[in-house]
Amino acid sequence: MALERGEAGGTSGNGKRRAVFLSHSSDDKVMARELCASLEAQGFACWIAPRDIPEGQPYPTGIIAGIEESQSLLLLASEKALASVQVLSEVEQAHKRAMPIYTVLIPPAKVRGEMDFYLSRLHWMESSGRTAEQIAAKLVAVLGRDSAWDDVASPPSLRRMLRYRPAALAKLAAAAALGMALVLGGGIYALNRLLDLDFRRLGYVDMAAEPADGGRAVLGHLRVWALAKGVRFADMRLRTAVETTDGGVRRQAFSDWPSPEQVGSLETLEISMGPIVRQLTTCLVVPSPGMNALYRVTQRFAMTPQGEEIRVAETAETQVSKEDGSPCGAEAMRGQRINP
Repeated sequence: MALERGEAGGTSGNGKRRAVFLSHSSDDKVMARELCASLEAQGFACWIAPRDIPEGQPYPTGIIAGIEESQSLLLLASEKALASVQVLSEVEQAHKRAMPIYTVLIPPAKVRGEMDFYLSRLHWMESSGRTAEQIAAKLVAVLGRDSAWDDVASPPSLRRMLRYRPAALAKLAAAAALGMALVLGGGIYALNRLLDLDFRRLGYVDMAAEPADGGRAVLGHLRVWALAKGVRFADMRLRTAVETTDGGVRRQAFSDWPSPEQVGSLETLEISMGPIVRQLTTCLVVPSPGMNALYRVTQRFAMTPQGEEIRVAETAETQVSKEDGSPCGAEAMRGQRINP
């Protein structure tokens, strides 16, 4: 059954959802508007910010509502978009709702980090040599179910990895080399131990932040991933340490999860911080079934105001250690060692 067509700029008169949520960086707003106009000229209603956020509505609330009103997400994957925490959050929300994600990659963009988790297995279309009208024509055929996305977009391939996912290829090559060395040296057991101590097999936190309370506070949106096989959120604990510019530290602990029995997914928490926040350290305590022990995944995030937004950047490599009950904070990132 084809996606419902609606009036340009909104849902259809009978309340059907919009065909596309258009996720993009503000640097790509011209192309985004051209694509939106071309799709809506063909009768496929788009949701696009800031046009479709009601006046006075908080930006995050408007984004969530827009995703829930849409049937698919169209990602304009430029370098700026792929590095944007806001765009990553939109893709996460679409993935969480099992929405189709149609990616238009704008070279020389490279897919890295967490975005690679969501896009690496998907087909995508390159914008090179195509106008917005030509891209829209391909999308119209897909949205109208005249063509399948997998038929008009490029599939995952070694060539695509070489060209657009060099970091993933380097990691794959390094992992292959390490694996070969360990196997040749009789290190299969050691490899299993290393894998069980990899935070990607335990869990981790990513975050966004925004001004709150009229600029008198910072509100952090923490996305906590549970990745250890068979481990419930009820078995995990999260401790945080907020460091302020005046040298203060405020610690909190979280153990009440929205869905405590959930396994292998994510939970979202909010943490209210003061107005002079410098950085946040998170310590996620996770049982490792393979090692039969508790491990701590420690991360550190810096927050920098940029106009009406707050830029969040991870300032240290994610570290894993045995949980020893010590305080969570900046001191936890120094001199840490893994002693299985």
